[in-house]
Amino acid sequence: LRIEMALDQRLDDARSLVFDSAPLDSDVEILGAPEVTLDVVVDRPVAYIVARLNDVQTNGASGRVSYGILNLCQRNSDESPEPLEPGHRYSIRLRLDDAGHRFAAGNRIRLALSTTYWPLIFPSPEPVSLSVFTGSSELTLPIRTASPGDERLRSFGPAFVPAVEIETLSTEPGRRRVEWEVEEKKQVIHHAVGKGAWLLKAIDTQIS
Repeated sequence: LRIEMALDQRLDDARSLVFDSAPLDSDVEILGAPEVTLDVVVDRPVAYIVARLNDVQTNGASGRVSYGILNLCQRNSDESPEPLEPGHRYSIRLRLDDAGHRFAAGNRIRLALSTTYWPLIFPSPEPVSLSVFTGSSELTLPIRTASPGDERLRSFGPAFVPAVEIETLSTEPGRRRVEWEVEEKKQVIHHAVGKGAWLLKAIDTQIS
């Protein structure tokens, strides 16, 4: 499942329009919903905008903190979509998912923008070229300031995973092969679903 999980984002970042902060002088904590305001122009009547907020470590690894997706045809209403006028300049606001995160000193804050996010959403009917006017676009972060009560907060303690007794009922692992067709700029995922079954004894629940 690594191909579909929000692990290192560098592969997606390389296919996105990215904006990086300078290395942070001190820790930055956020708590709430980041928001992006963008002035954009597209060349198709149907288009998406995807914004990912990433934490770029000093070794270059990029971790996803939050993201948001907007069908630009629903910029004014979810119930009454309106096609876009190619070449027209639109100002849109995109609210990302709520998050609590600390960007460590020395790391960079990255905003990555794209018009697709496969396999999370289906792509637009046609490939889209999207232009962003940087002078009037901005990222707003819900900065969490220090509180006098912080000193009284208890530590979470070390992470642990409780023991779970599992009985294997049957095993037939699935198969997954990922192919990159560089010349055609295409990724093909071949996936055969497995037929494994396991029993969680503590709650008498079978998963497969």
